[in-house]
Amino acid sequence: MQAQELAKLIFGADQPSTLAASGRIQTTDADGAEELDRIIATSRRPYSSLSF
Repeated sequence: MQAQELAKLIFGADQPSTLAASGRIQTTDADGAEELDRIIATSRRPYSSLSF
């Protein structure tokens, strides 16, 4: 996994299953991405009113 993909996961921009489906990350287990989806799930997506 590259830093770019890790940042997307940490900041909630993408789900692991989405990145795995697009080939951006690889899992050793067929259900690994979906399991990680459940582990890092939050009740709402991150939001910031600050624009850069």
